[in-house]
Formats: sequence, C-alpha cells, structure tokens
Amino acid sequence: MLLEFHVHTNQSLCSNLSIKNIEDYLQKSEIDFLAVVDHDVKIPAELAANPKIIPGIEFTTNRGDIIGLFMNKPIESHDARKIVDFIHQEGGLVLIPHPFKKVQAHWDDFVKDIDLLEIYNPRVSDQANRQAEVFALMYNLKMVAGSDAHLKPELGLSLMEMKENTEKNELKKAIVTEKIKILKTLPTKSSAVWESKVRRKFRKKKYWQSMVQFVIWQFVKLREVLIGK
Repeated sequence: MLLEFHVHTNQSLCSNLSIKNIEDYLQKSEIDFLAVVDHDVKIPAELAANPKIIPGIEFTTNRGDIIGLFMNKPIESHDARKIVDFIHQEGGLVLIPHPFKKVQAHWDDFVKDIDLLEIYNPRVSDQANRQAEVFALMYNLKMVAGSDAHLKPELGLSLMEMKENTEKNELKKAIVTEKIKILKTLPTKSSAVWESKVRRKFRKKKYWQSMVQFVIWQFVKLREVLIGK
C-alpha cells in the first residue's frame, strides 16, 4: 500500500496545485492514500470527500508548523499547546513536519503528544532532515516522510509503503501501529522553493517583496539550467 503525505492545494498561498491537479495525479499514480493539508484552513470539500484523500491542516504556531491529520477543522490560535490538544480532541493525529527547519526549533517538551515525526522533507536541508531522524530515534517516535508538494513537479517526491492493505476507516490506527517503510526521497529544486515564496508574497499583496523574490527565483532557475541541476 503506497502513501504520500504533506501536499498543499492552491488554497495555501504558496501553492498552485488545483483540485484537478491532485485528482489527476491520483488517477495516474499508484498512490493508495494521499494526505492533503493546507495552511491554517480546511482543504476543499471535493478533496476531503475523496476516498483516497487523508484530510488535514498545517497549523502555523509559535513553535513551528504542526499538521493535524484525519481532521478538517481550523482553529483561531497559534499556540502550539492549544493546537496539539485541539487536534487530539478532534480525533486527529499530530504530525510535526520539517521539525528543525528553523535552527532554534525545539520539541522535547512535546514528545508525548507527537504521533508522527517527518524525518524527510525535500524542501529543507540534509542537516535538518538528519537532525529530525536523530530526534525521532532518541524519543522512539514514528517516522514518516512528506513531499511538501506545492507545485506539480513536487508530487511524488517522498513515498512510503505499508504492507497491509487497509480500509480508510482503519487507516488512522494502522499508520500509528503498523510499520511504515520510506521508499523514495528526492530533493526539491531550489527554484521551486523560490517560486512558492514569490506566490505567497504576491497573493499577500506584498508586491515589492514578491518582485525581489521573483528576480532571485529567475536567477536560481538559470543557475540550475547552467549547472544541470
């Protein structure tokens, strides 16, 4: 059974993935279940109703981002403790994505509340991913990977496998209790990260900042062409 976590729709300011993009991807790929999460808002109802979609929200908190899986209800708070408690009250799973994307991040006091820890994210550094894996091993946390897809080329960058075929109504329990094997981890191109930054600033109407980032994005794209990466 093939799983992919951490995909955003264009309801997130930094993503351009439409509902159709995601539905087409599910039809063409061998993915059994895809976890779709948007920043601080619930995912579109059409996707939430799809039997192959695990709905979720990526909450912005004072400690870093926190994903609630198997839930689709936002909360007007940025307090990490309140959000973790809210996710569990809603029957969801707490997944910490890219836990060490910020150098000063620390999660030691949350380990008892973490259901899943993302140890591979293609948008962060190798060092941050290694730090996440060490942290998960230290506290015996369930390890997963996430594609953190914002653009079509990022779909499928991180895939996982569970041996048992599981119905959706039993999937939440299986993810926590069954062995998950990380199959595929490919890095995101730097230009994709900058494109997402440009989209976010422009959609927030921060036009001057988006123009500056646009120039950087084009420079990075050119560099990738020239060096073949």
